[in-house]
Amino acid sequence: MKLNIKQEIIDQLELDFKKALRHFKSNKNVTDVTKITNKKLVICSEKFNSIFAKGKPCLYSIFTFENKSWQIKYIGETKKAKAKQRLTNHLIKKHEKTGAKLEKVNESLSKNFKIGVKVIYLNNETLRYFFEEKLITSFPDLPWNIQGRTNIKPNIILKKVVVKKNKENKKRAII
Repeated sequence: MKLNIKQEIIDQLELDFKKALRHFKSNKNVTDVTKITNKKLVICSEKFNSIFAKGKPCLYSIFTFENKSWQIKYIGETKKAKAKQRLTNHLIKKHEKTGAKLEKVNESLSKNFKIGVKVIYLNNETLRYFFEEKLITSFPDLPWNIQGRTNIKPNIILKKVVVKKNKENKKRAII
């Protein structure tokens, strides 16, 4: 079976992916979610909650502030309905069955590295897996991603494809 996906859709996904990649590659506009309490660096609930001011994200990245700049450590995805819980598992309190990065976050805080977060809001959350896989494979080093670059292969590879006209004389991309 062949699925015919319009070239316009492929082009739009590629444009959106490039925006997402630039967003996560930039170490600007990272939301610092830490504060100093009793001479210790901790996660600040007010700063954490500010992540959700514009809605519930589907994609997120976690950064540490080391050597005077933000360093990306992890990229993840979540359903909108579970976004706050998923980030809570990573940053504040973890359920033991999740693969959350709370231990890595606490280790970084103990080294006085600030923790930061960037998010992306998707209007179609079913695309979150596609974007997550493609983003992970685009970074040379994401030390907190278990699957990392070696084990994850994007399910969809966007590329220019041959465009043919169908019976209605409409152009369609054939993958």
